[in-house]
Amino acid sequence: MTTGERAPIDLRLIMICAGLGVAAVAFGLLPWLLTGARLPLQNLWTTPVVAPDGVTAAPDAMPVSLLPFSQYALTLQAALLVTGSAVAGLVVRATGVRHRRGTVIALLVGAVGAQLVALIQSTTTVRAGLPDSLASVVYLAAVIAASAIGIAIGVVVLLLIARAPRGAAIVGLSVGAVAVVEWGHALVYPPFSLITEAVPVAEAVLRWSPAVLVAAAVVWAGASTLGRAVGAAVSLLALWIGPAAITAVSSAAGTRVYASYPFEMVDMAGQVFTSALVSTAGWSPVVLAAVLAAAGLVARRPVLAWLRGRTGRTGRTSAPSATP
Repeated sequence: MTTGERAPIDLRLIMICAGLGVAAVAFGLLPWLLTGARLPLQNLWTTPVVAPDGVTAAPDAMPVSLLPFSQYALTLQAALLVTGSAVAGLVVRATGVRHRRGTVIALLVGAVGAQLVALIQSTTTVRAGLPDSLASVVYLAAVIAASAIGIAIGVVVLLLIARAPRGAAIVGLSVGAVAVVEWGHALVYPPFSLITEAVPVAEAVLRWSPAVLVAAAVVWAGASTLGRAVGAAVSLLALWIGPAAITAVSSAAGTRVYASYPFEMVDMAGQVFTSALVSTAGWSPVVLAAVLAAAGLVARRPVLAWLRGRTGRTGRTSAPSATP
């Protein structure tokens, strides 16, 4: 193959990457799938879903839905989808196959294809049980939009992690870190379950793990160029704004009293968002991430120099001696 020729496409590797995309999406949906993936009880459902006593609600009688379509799980839907995309991008970047022709596109097609299948199946399932009314149209549009936004953000995150230079890749990793918190929370506390008792260790991990992950991403990328420094700053900003936005949307969408008052709902979301930004829970992870990243960057240069020196000594030792 001459210098001007493009490397041939490895069809086997392409198929593997497409399969990895599908597997990553399944991993992202894992907390929901482990619950049995029964559609949450719907306020607008046409058929009463009750136990034989005729009074008690029977969630197990609901149909299977690959996504948790509910106004109480809008951010969870998006987070599960973004997590899957982030995992897909991370796997391809870590294995090094991203440099092979067509691999990232195959990964993206596999991931987005699986996500669209989940979205279409869930939409069809919910639509079949809703009445023909304006409220049903608005509700269905809202839950579809939440998933569509999650898929769109996931595409950007996947491409940033898999293909972008390190300065941009850390932004994708940071957005993925924020989504992973929602994923982990759903894994520890299954959605729509009756588990309400807090697990102290899990709570601590879920609270501080995004900061640790963002700091690790910044240290991995370094800050030796303007692009990487800007990427680190944007990552810290995402760590600050992302959780606040999730809290705001969850609080507003989960309040039924505002369901018929969209402007009041938006106003409430804005108030919750502002409060979350200035709260200790909002800015303390950012401070921790900044401190850990600064310490890691200080130690990064001597560690890399030591590793390069060790590699050089090993190479000289293993090289054959010249014949006199």
